[in-house]
Amino acid sequence: MKKRYVVIFCLLVMLVIVGCKEGTVGIKPSLSAAGKTISLSSDKSTVEAGGVATITANSDSVNKFRWTVLETNPACYIAYGSTGNAGRGPVVTNPVLIRGTREGTCTVTVRDDASTDPKTQVVTYVLNVRALTTPTVKPSPAVKSSETNVQTCNDKYNTKNQGQYKEMACGADPKCKWNTTNGICETRDVYNPIEELARRSVDLDQVCSQKSFKMAFIIVTPKGTTVSKESLSEINLIKSEFSKDFNYATNGLASMDTSYPIQIMEINNEDVNNNEANLKKFYETNPDIFDFISIYGDNGINPTIAGGDHLPIQNKVNGIGIRIFDDTSYFSSSGKLKGVNSMLDLSKNEYTLNNKFEWGKGLLHETGHQWCCSVGDNFKGDKTGKLEIIQQYIHFYRGLESPYETGTPMGSDYWVSNGDGTYYRANDLNKLLKYHPFQLYFMGLLPKSEYGTKFKIYDAGGADTGRDFNFNNATFYKEVSVNDIIVVEGERKCAA
Repeated sequence: MKKRYVVIFCLLVMLVIVGCKEGTVGIKPSLSAAGKTISLSSDKSTVEAGGVATITANSDSVNKFRWTVLETNPACYIAYGSTGNAGRGPVVTNPVLIRGTREGTCTVTVRDDASTDPKTQVVTYVLNVRALTTPTVKPSPAVKSSETNVQTCNDKYNTKNQGQYKEMACGADPKCKWNTTNGICETRDVYNPIEELARRSVDLDQVCSQKSFKMAFIIVTPKGTTVSKESLSEINLIKSEFSKDFNYATNGLASMDTSYPIQIMEINNEDVNNNEANLKKFYETNPDIFDFISIYGDNGINPTIAGGDHLPIQNKVNGIGIRIFDDTSYFSSSGKLKGVNSMLDLSKNEYTLNNKFEWGKGLLHETGHQWCCSVGDNFKGDKTGKLEIIQQYIHFYRGLESPYETGTPMGSDYWVSNGDGTYYRANDLNKLLKYHPFQLYFMGLLPKSEYGTKFKIYDAGGADTGRDFNFNNATFYKEVSVNDIIVVEGERKCAA
């Protein structure tokens, strides 16, 4: 298990540190350690939401290209498979079609699918996505006001060439509603902002100070197959343990209800990462009451390309380094769902009580990405960056002091003095983990009396220093508190 997690970490590091280039029609090829080159070209550097760009990989030595979308909350997806949506991938094809979903940027990666070399070249392309431009429709003077609203929704989402985005866009428009029977977009009889808040089940104060959460578990398996008894036993253990792990990780300040029955979904293999379609199917027979959904695989289906992935669906909190957004309607939730965890294939990764710490760490880690870790700059080690408590823009820097001898789920480590002014990492890997106090702050759980507590940062190399990690002879760098985070990011508060 330890070896597998080391490989996973190395893969994540490799993916994130690859230099991203601004979206252009052509990208200069780069050279891998093995001397192979892949170059990318795209027919578009910018697409509208709903539009498609065709990205082509070229190489004299690589024949099979494996594509993924890098971000945890991308502005695009891979248009591939039976439903035309493979999510973030991976898929093996060439060229690849990338469809934009909303305004922003989308980082697409490609590598040699046939290579087993851990230093295999990973090339990236940044596609720009701009908001969909919808022309204003002027109603006929002879039409009544109620009919005018119907015509507006109809014109916006039925007669325009938006494909599968009609239903998503219609559902996200507070003045419109999607008629599933007739497959058209209709107006709401009367638009009432108060009723709209109730419809979307969004109470901002409750969302921002939430302490009780619910998580559903799904097993996806190829069509025509049966989930094994062993896998069901494993996920039942994961469920029961995670409820306790989460409460422990938050110092008893929050709870995670995992009691809902496990849901089994038969899907096409190529749709394993199509969260949009899979969650739509889930909500057809299950209530919209969950903050998180964790998806595991069985019978050879692996929902993750690493040890796990987290897809944030919404964020309503300022001051934690994450933009304000709400993509719940795209995933068939009425405003409740916060994030989706894509986890391992149960049939290939046995869960036992002997390795429950590894499984618990994995799920705590992915769930923790809902709030962490995006504040300030990556650690540079030259005193020019802001805060410098993170690396890869999604994890805590390894040199950030953990107050617990186990380290923490999001990456900070426990450091012990060598007695000569240097420090070594001494994580106890056989105990349950707790979230760092900074993480508890991002979650809205940390008491204000602890905002001034300082935590040391040790320069252990790695991150953006240009040096290799050194976990045996790190040196003291500086100290940071929650109050320092507030100076950089502003106070944690609910978005208006």
